[in-house]
Amino acid sequence: MGSKNTSKREVQGNITHPKKWSILQIFSFSSVFLISVLFASNYNTSDTLIRRFSDNVFTYTWSRMSPFSDKSLEKHKSELFKQVSGNVLEIGPGLGTTLKYLSIDNIDKLVQVEPNQAFYPKLRQEALRLGYQVKYITNESPNIPIPPAAESEASQQDGNAKEMSAKISKNMLIYNGTLEDAEGNPTPSLVANGPYDSIISSLVLCSVDNVETTVNSIAFLLKPGGKFYFLEHVTADKPITPFEHLIYYTQRLITPIWGLVSGNCHLNRDSGTIISSSQYFTNVKVSPISTNKSSFFESLAPFIYGTAERV
Repeated sequence: MGSKNTSKREVQGNITHPKKWSILQIFSFSSVFLISVLFASNYNTSDTLIRRFSDNVFTYTWSRMSPFSDKSLEKHKSELFKQVSGNVLEIGPGLGTTLKYLSIDNIDKLVQVEPNQAFYPKLRQEALRLGYQVKYITNESPNIPIPPAAESEASQQDGNAKEMSAKISKNMLIYNGTLEDAEGNPTPSLVANGPYDSIISSLVLCSVDNVETTVNSIAFLLKPGGKFYFLEHVTADKPITPFEHLIYYTQRLITPIWGLVSGNCHLNRDSGTIISSSQYFTNVKVSPISTNKSSFFESLAPFIYGTAERV
């Protein structure tokens, strides 16, 4: 009996427990991780390996999150985008969730600039379902003209404008690229198919390389008097209460990591102020979208929507 007890004690004595990390080790690991994230986030720009990784992760997550996001913003999208008309450009249409809010009868031509080809099948499917004729364009593509006005063609036939309008297919052009070229100038193909009466941005300015440059390009592509329609999530207001301080600084703390797995999405961009202060826009109207302010996660991404008119 004694030998058995001794044996058990020996076995127990040989058990090794995992070493506890020292404060220095935890600090060192955290510092290396943080520096790596900050370094990677600084190079999370268009046409880089880091951006391709970020876009691939975003494609997977957004394909699943998009229906829920669209549903929560349905009321405001419907109110905002029903006004869109004429020659239209949408930046970053993704899966095409904006299309159903547009009145196809008010659209002469619709140009979509989308760099992520993984979204194309569903984008095309949605466009065809709504009655658009889908074409793909490059910088070498010629300008695709707007079809003659339905009313003028109808008057040459039998005066039945509504019947002729139904027969005229509206072109939706998809450009695989970004709004600007490597030098920061508006992409030639988008310029060739402009100028535009309306430009749409829905949850896009958070992920462009530079908001100011993008807003300037939007203004350049609009006709005088044309309208920019936007719905974006933005930075939290300057904090006053302890909860607001928590939200404000959490946005800034997690944005470098968040951007690496969400297609360069930034939680702390002040897009509304940038649009409002642009010298190229007038009659800027920005409205907040009310959310559950007591919810920590909802407060991390406050939304705005509005319009701006080209000077």
